Amino acid sequence: MSAISGKSGKIGLLNRIVLVFILTLLVILGIAYFISSNGSTRTQVTAPGPITIGQIQKLYRLETAHITGQTIIEGQTSNAIIPALTTTKITYQVILTMTAGIDMSLLKDSDIQSDGETLTIVLPNPQVLSETSDFIPIAESKDIFSGPSEKKELPKMMVDEGKTRVRQSIVEQGELFQQARTNAEDNLRNLITQIAPQYKKIVFVQASSVSPSPSSSPSPKPSGAPR
Repeated sequence: MSAISGKSGKIGLLNRIVLVFILTLLVILGIAYFISSNGSTRTQVTAPGPITIGQIQKLYRLETAHITGQTIIEGQTSNAIIPALTTTKITYQVILTMTAGIDMSLLKDSDIQSDGETLTIVLPNPQVLSETSDFIPIAESKDIFSGPSEKKELPKMMVDEGKTRVRQSIVEQGELFQQARTNAEDNLRNLITQIAPQYKKIVFVQASSVSPSPSSSPSPKPSGAPR
């Protein structure tokens, strides 16, 4: 009987130790949960910095609009002494595409003003950033003795005159620069909204002077060789 009693006592002591261990563990877990649920949680939010000229100037030459125009131009050359039978006549279709936009390298630090949630930018005026041109021979006629009197520079002269006419027509219409400015403002507004969302209002101010400066481009090669 004593052996059985001793064995039961050992089992009872082991059970009490296990029970105390479990209760202690539960108490520790309860205290940890209470502290985590009632403790202060710190969240750090970093506000975006003010917009800088460098972020905008990265766009460099912001090409935002282009218009293509065309014209028909005729030219002829002949011998001044004997015009009959020495005349060469050429008709070309001259095509010119003008691309306009904002040259962001012209932007200065003073052109960007921040006032709380409002950002004001004095945007440089749109200008012609590039031109591409081409010409298509439409008609050509040569008299029997036109060869010696034919001016080799006549095609280039005709293309240059055609480009001048198309360029003048596009600039006078004004639509190219209006589109370029509107599209540039939209593009910049989207960019600023992404990199500096603290600005709730973005105002664009027009620069004092208009500076359309068409880029010079070399005379193109014809789309088709004269017959």
